[in-house]
This record gives sequence, C-alpha cells and structure tokens, in this order.
Amino acid sequence: MTKSEGELDPLWQDLDWAIGQMLIMGWDGTEITPQIRNLIENHHLGSIILTAKNLKSAEQTASLVQELQTIAHQAGHPQPLLISLDQENGGVNSLFDEDYICQFPSAMGIAATGSIELAYNVAKATATEVSAVGVNLILGPVLDVLTNARHQPLGVRATGDDPQEASQFCIAAINGFKDAGVATCGKHFPSYGNLDFLGSSLDMPIITQTLEELSLSALVPFRNAISAGRLDAMFVGGCGIQNAGMNVMHACLSDQVVDDLLRNELGFKGVAISECLEMQSLIQEYGVKGGTVMAVEAGNDLVLLCRAHDVQLEAISGLKLGIENGIISKERIYTSLKRVLRLKSECTSWQKALNPPGLSLLSKIHPSHLALSRKAYDQSITVVRDKEDLLPLSQSLLQEEELLLLTPLVKPLPASAATKMHENLINRASAIIIVTADANRNMYQTGFTKHVAMMCHMLRGTGQKKSLIVVAVSSPYDFAMDKSIGTYVCTFDFTETAMASLVRVLYGDIVPQGSMPGTMRKSKKVTKTRQQWLVENYDRERDGSALQELLRTMARSSTPNLPYLATVAHSFELFNPNVEEAHFVVRNSSTKTLYGFVATYFTKGIGAIGALFVDPTKRNVSIGRSLHRRAMRALLQKQGLQKLQLGLTFPGVFPGVPLDESGSNKSWFDNVGWDTQFPKRLTNMVIEDLGSWTAPEGLLQSIQRASISFDLIHGLDNAESVLSHVATHAGPEVVELYRFALQETNTSGVVRAKNSMDNLLGTVIICTAASRLSTYIPSLHSAGGEDIGGIIAPIVPSTSQSILILQGLAFMGVRQNKAHRSAKSVLSWVLDEAHEPLAAMGFEVQQTFDEITNSPENWTDLS
Repeated sequence: MTKSEGELDPLWQDLDWAIGQMLIMGWDGTEITPQIRNLIENHHLGSIILTAKNLKSAEQTASLVQELQTIAHQAGHPQPLLISLDQENGGVNSLFDEDYICQFPSAMGIAATGSIELAYNVAKATATEVSAVGVNLILGPVLDVLTNARHQPLGVRATGDDPQEASQFCIAAINGFKDAGVATCGKHFPSYGNLDFLGSSLDMPIITQTLEELSLSALVPFRNAISAGRLDAMFVGGCGIQNAGMNVMHACLSDQVVDDLLRNELGFKGVAISECLEMQSLIQEYGVKGGTVMAVEAGNDLVLLCRAHDVQLEAISGLKLGIENGIISKERIYTSLKRVLRLKSECTSWQKALNPPGLSLLSKIHPSHLALSRKAYDQSITVVRDKEDLLPLSQSLLQEEELLLLTPLVKPLPASAATKMHENLINRASAIIIVTADANRNMYQTGFTKHVAMMCHMLRGTGQKKSLIVVAVSSPYDFAMDKSIGTYVCTFDFTETAMASLVRVLYGDIVPQGSMPGTMRKSKKVTKTRQQWLVENYDRERDGSALQELLRTMARSSTPNLPYLATVAHSFELFNPNVEEAHFVVRNSSTKTLYGFVATYFTKGIGAIGALFVDPTKRNVSIGRSLHRRAMRALLQKQGLQKLQLGLTFPGVFPGVPLDESGSNKSWFDNVGWDTQFPKRLTNMVIEDLGSWTAPEGLLQSIQRASISFDLIHGLDNAESVLSHVATHAGPEVVELYRFALQETNTSGVVRAKNSMDNLLGTVIICTAASRLSTYIPSLHSAGGEDIGGIIAPIVPSTSQSILILQGLAFMGVRQNKAHRSAKSVLSWVLDEAHEPLAAMGFEVQQTFDEITNSPENWTDLS
C-alpha cells in the first residue's frame, strides 16, 4: 500500500476506483439508503461522514457501520471505509447514548481544568467509545485559537485564546485519540478563531489577518500539532482570506492555502480534507463540478459532500471531467490516493472493520468513563469572581429563603408583563441565579442580566437580601470583564452532567477548581505576588518514580522533537567522578507529586543547568523561577567557577535552550537574568530512511584528493590524542562524553580523520542502538522500536578543509550505522551553520538548541 505508484494494486489503475477514494460523503437517515449503497458499490466511495441525523444509539450505530463496511467488502473494496464523526464533547457530539456513551466537557472546559493529563484521558476515552461502534476517524481536535475570543462563534469548541496553551491541550488530545487506535483530523485550517463577518453578499466569514499575524498566533497550534507527528488529517475550512498578500474566497479551494501554506510551509504530509462543498456560497460562485476540481487542484485529498445525493453525483462527474479536460493529472489522483490508503492502513483493517466490539466493550468501560466524566466536569467549573462570598449557597442562603433561577430567552417576550413578572419574582427571592449562554453575542441576555443586577443593587440599598449569581453555560466571556457582576461562574457547556457539577459547586459539595483558560488565566496569575516555592534536593529513591511521571506528563503536552518522550529519570544522573551534579525539585510532600525539576552540573570551571522543566498545569506561578534561583545559588557557590552555561551536551537531554517559533523559551531565561544575545547554535540532524540513503556524488573523490583518511578506535588505550584534541576544541563535558564512549568498547567508538602526515584533523563518536549513550542522549532512543545509529559530537577545528572533514566524518558514521543495520542515523549535534553541508548529504534538521554562556559576575542579584 505504501508502494510507489507503479506498484499499486492493479485495481487502482481504474480511475473510477481511485476517484471514489478521494471523496467523503454522508446522507440523512438512520438506515442505509439506496443512494449511499449506490455510492459505495458503483462509485467506489471510500469514506463516510456520520452525523447526528444518522445515529440513534450506540447499538444502532455499531450495526449501521458494520453494514456499511459489509457493503464495501462485498463490493470488492481493497480496504475498509473511513468512517468519520464529529465528537468534540461539550455541546458538539454526533453520537448520544446515555447508557453507553459518556458526556465529557468541551475543549474549553477541559482547558479550564488546567490538566493536560485529563485532556489526554478524556480524548482517549472518547475515541475508545466511538471506536467500539466502528468509527476510525475522529474529526478533531479543534486547533483554532480564539484571536478575538469574545466575538467568535466557535466559542467553547476551541481551547481558548492562548496559542501555546491550545497547542499543549490539542497535542494531548491527539495522543489520546491515537492511543485508542483512532485516526485524527485537526480543524479548521487556517483558523476559524479569527473570523470577521463583513456582511458580504454570500455571507462568507473572512480572515483579514496577514500571514505574518496568523503565524504568530492562529497557526501556532496547527504548526505544533503537525510537528508532533501524530496528526493524520487536516480539515481545511471554507472561509475567505483577504489581506495584502492573499485574496481567497474559499480557503479549501486555494493552492496558496493547501499546497503552499499547509504542505510546503508547515510541512504537513497527511490527508487534507476540504470543507463541505455543498455550501450555498460556493455553489453560487463556482458550481459543484468546478468547486470539486478546484478542491483537488488546491491539494485536498478528500473532498467532502455531506448529504445531497444529486450534488454528490455532480461532484463525481466533475472530477471525471477534470481528468478528461487535462486539468487534473493522473499523477495528482495517485498522490492523494496513496495518502488516503496509507491513512486507512494505519487506523483500520477488514478484521477490525467487520467486527466492531460494540456494546460488549462499551458496557465494560462505561463505569470508569462515567467516573472520569464526573471528575472532568467537577474540575472544570470555574468561579471567576465571588466578591461577596455568596458561595456556597448552603452557607449564605437559609433553608426557608427562596432561590430564583432565571434563564433569559434568546428573544424578549413581547409584553411588558414579562418584566413585571420578573420583578415580582425577584422581590420574593433572597438569591437569584441567572443563566446566560453566549450573551456576548445576544444583546437581550446582556441587557436582561444587567437590568436584574441593577434591581438587586437597588433592593440591597433598602436593606433587602438580594444575592445575585450569574452562571455562563457556554462562552465564559459573557461577563468575565464586567466587575458589576460580583459572583460569576462558568460551566463551559449546557449539559446535564455540567449542571450536576454546577449544583455541587453552588452548594459546597465540591470546591471549585477551574480557572479561566488562556490569557485570562495567565493575567490572573501575574497579578499575584510571586510565590516562593520550597525547593528540595532531588532524592532518587523518593522522587525517581515521580520524576518519571512528570516526564510522561511533559511528553503528552510537547512535540516529539522535544526530548521528554525518550527521557527517563536516570537520564540526568551521570555518576561521573569528574562531574559534580546536584538536582532539585519542587514537590507536593503530601501527594509525592513533582511540580518541577532542575539539573545542575559542574566540571572544570563550568557550571551548567542541564534541564529545567515544570508541569504544564503548574506554570506561571513561579515554580520555574524558584527552581532556577536554587540552581544558580548552588552553582555560584562552586570554587573555581569561571563560566555559567544553559544546556549541556553530556548528558545531552537539553544541549541548550530549545528553539521554538514564539521564542518564549529564550525570553523566559531573558526575564530571569540571562544574557541570551550571543548563543552557540547546536542542531540535531537525522537521516530517517538509512536503507535508501546513498552518498552524494563526488564526496569520496573529494576526500581522496584532499588526502584525508579515517580510522575507528575503541577503548582508552589509544585515546590520548583524541581526548587532547577534544579538550583543545570543546568543553570539558564533551571530553567526558568522549571518555564514556571510548569505554563502551562493544557498542561505540571514535572515528578519527587524519591527513597524510598522520595529524589529527577531526573526531566523531559512532554508536550502535545498544549503546548506553541513548540513556543520556534522547534522540538516540527509539520510540517505535527501530534501531537508531548515533553520530555524536563531531569536533572539527575551523580550517579551509573543515566542511569536507565534517562531511567525511558524517559519511563514515553513516557507513558504520548501515553496517550495524540501523534503520536511521541521528547526528547529535553540529555547531552553528555546519548543518548546511550536512543537509546537502541528506540529513534533515530534527531539533535546534541555543547553548548560552554568561559570566558569573553577571549574577549578583538572585531575587
């Protein structure tokens, strides 16, 4: 299936079959219709979208999906149908069944809990449930950032307005979906979180931000999710884009958006899915035939047509006509076909598709999922303000006093008697709860709530007890900034489960734990005085397992090019007599949980912070600052300290500060006192497919003409010249790295480059997958089980031949890795611009770090 075009199953040479795999279609109704059967049997439709109109219960859904797959199997489909579903949780679920399918909070509700782990667990539970009824592609997560949060219709479907926080929660959700065996589809590219509604004749929402502005915010979660490597598909929206560099009516029909931005700039290699082409605006502008051809030309692999059978047949006809007219090439069809078939091979099989576990599995997991649902909702309820300490009501409201619950209508009642009725009820009640839903987009709700608030204020002035609590059950932004509403609570969705948790909070059965997601959470934390956290020495026996759990938490919320996934607790401990090490933690002494960790090292005058990380749910409350302050105090006390350093190559978990798009990592160290202006750039590189790699033409001849020779040594007996060379041209920790590698005589060694006079020109460490170096250099660790060969720390002094020497050392390393049957080669690390000549050899950049050095004299104030 992942063969080249010429090796595809002969069936796909029939373009009718190939075209069918490029379409994703649905229908209305809870049973198989002749129309959908016709599409699968006669038009070879390869993907289905299910909606709430198709689904009555878990049992019916499992039966329906099984019937769809049986039809496809009997019709000769080589692979099962993709069965996709919107199951975002909160108020956007296609499948409901209170006996078997659990209700979980919306994306913003999960973000309000502040728990990345909970986001992962909820996503995994959701995907496990839909997988049980035969769904293999979940249309999520929502990757949009609410750039103008208070006025965007996406509301609680998005995580919030902070791109980095959105990235963390979305990556956790993707990991949860994938670990449950379901394919993922991010949406809505390039963003539905920053739309303007300009009232165009076609009523088409428009993105007006420039690409530079989008890149700084809206595109960040998309970029990070793609980098994380587990996003299978991307849903491309139908919005317009109007800015100085782009004038696009429908994003999903534009090659500037799909091919240029999504694929070329962001590097997405998965399946691109278009917005539904049954949009009235698109039909009026281009017609379905033309729109379908444009969608494929733009770079989409699956074209979505939701329900109208005549429109779906028109789209199929349009694709065939596009091929006949030479607009769409055969190669273009096969490019998309391969992507779709690859996705199918990863998320389904006929054994799985024809035998969904259904109720037998759902009944087993339902109790634990119900408990998870309650936990998630309980932790999401957010009390934004309670200025008058009205909560819990069990303490502020007497049993005989009346409580009035008001839910403003979307449209006002026509008679003034309604206001009179409300006033009579308010006069009777001692406490009033007003429930709002997206009041920021509904002026009646806003006006009604403010009117009641004014009445309560006036009545309190006469001595009456009038407690007012406003509860926002959708967007939290209704009255978030309106301080005249003294007690303001958010639930993030209006479901029975959310309301049950709300009642528990209102009456004091549980303590509210949620917080406003995104920038409002951060701004609230910033207003607090900086907390001084108690920092303790790391104790391996006491803290080892907790550090391991913290690393797992970091991995769930990070892109794979950060090293957490492959790092273990003892990756930070060298036990080297030439290196002094001291590590520190911030921990909860009651639960034994670690909130943060910092590792420090001192050798031959250099004091280094080798790692510093904080639980994502505990950031912005000065844990990192407390750890940093303690680490710096420990280093500054060292006798003979000459230089302070951020990053360390041995252990090489963090050779420096990881570079990120926003620059937030480096700016954090700026803010705690480091001068980061002149870093040393270190780049990890990789050859992903070593089996197909060949040496660049002419490289060997160039090396021979330069009279450069190479040999490989093991052990310390012949290592004096090597260690002297490394000590002259690199730091003392690199000397220890070489010493460690040389002592591993069976799994690693050092390649020397020499000239015709036998003078040493350069060195590099070579290691096999079995080397203990993989413990200390995470990029050598394989998450997928394949053998990785290492090419570590090339040391080449700057000369006229240095590029050729470096390339020669890398070539020798690759040759050794291939000889040991490694699946790929990792080169960790190269300095500054040295990655460019290695890129010419076929190496790709894996991750980049900035090693930063400062003088100890800069650190007189550690406040």
